Amino acid sequence: GKYADAKTDANKDDLGHTDLTNLFTLLNVVVVEDRTTQNPAPATGQLTIRKEVKPAEEGYKELYTQNFEFKVELIGQDGKALEGRYYFWGSDKAGYWDKEHQTILLHHDEEITIQGLPAGTKFTVTETGDNGFTDVTVAVDGGAPVSGTKAEGTIQEKATVRIAFVNGGT
Repeated sequence: GKYADAKTDANKDDLGHTDLTNLFTLLNVVVVEDRTTQNPAPATGQLTIRKEVKPAEEGYKELYTQNFEFKVELIGQDGKALEGRYYFWGSDKAGYWDKEHQTILLHHDEEITIQGLPAGTKFTVTETGDNGFTDVTVAVDGGAPVSGTKAEGTIQEKATVRIAFVNGGT
């Protein structure tokens, strides 16, 4: 048949003139990297931000659909705001971060991952706004949750930093 000689491996090393338009249905993330031996890929890592809501009482369904605002600040090794666009994807959205668009909205049980951040980039992620919760914690890389609305750290090569914000009490 038509696909008898097709390869089943979805990873491609050389796209050439391949038509990609038939690959897209609903939400797909396609990452294309241009790598050559003269220009090796830079050392990069990722940053994942997760949101969870645990209200003190049942019956607060609206809290599960409420959007929570996060300011993401990324500082390069030169001490200045990171230049360029850095794309993120998640369960319900995709987009990009740049120094003009530092705000990301997340709802309960949602997370996004910002990709391709240069290793050594310093980050500060802050949950902003008064959301009505009495207990807000943040945990970095599975560590113990600490009271607060801010997480800070450094992006490492070939690693993903995972930040989890949990709002409890009402």
